[in-house]
Amino acid sequence: MNIRIAAVSAAMALALGFALGTTPGSAGAQERSLVEPGEPGPLEAYIKTGDSETCIHVTRIRRTEVIDGQTILFHLGRDRVYMNRLPRSCPGLARERAFSYTIRGSQLCSMDIIRVLEKPIMRTGAACGLGRFELLELRAEFDEEDFEFELEDEPVED
Repeated sequence: MNIRIAAVSAAMALALGFALGTTPGSAGAQERSLVEPGEPGPLEAYIKTGDSETCIHVTRIRRTEVIDGQTILFHLGRDRVYMNRLPRSCPGLARERAFSYTIRGSQLCSMDIIRVLEKPIMRTGAACGLGRFELLELRAEFDEEDFEFELEDEPVED
């Protein structure tokens, strides 16, 4: 049985798009980072363990975090984070920060395809293959709750 799962809800993706300065109809807008230069980025909180998996169980995925056009973090449970580095950059992923996937069975695997969800109507865009899932470990000086990125109400300047 095929189940289509949206990794990021339409409302969250739209809110994130507005926070990043990409409003509906601004397809040519420059992509922006979630953090300011000099501030720690999402990957700086983690250390690569050297362990990797071909597949992860979708029922354990708590949330996903698009880092850039080629990197996605999959947060499983309370303390397991896997980084998936796509074999190639996925057009539109960094800008839209939303994707969907189809699973067969109960796992998401490195041979599976994600599809970018394009705002504002959340239609599917580019199709991109996943890479292996690399297990990350939270650095001792970081607390996961303190390191969550939240949307700010301040306007973004062009």
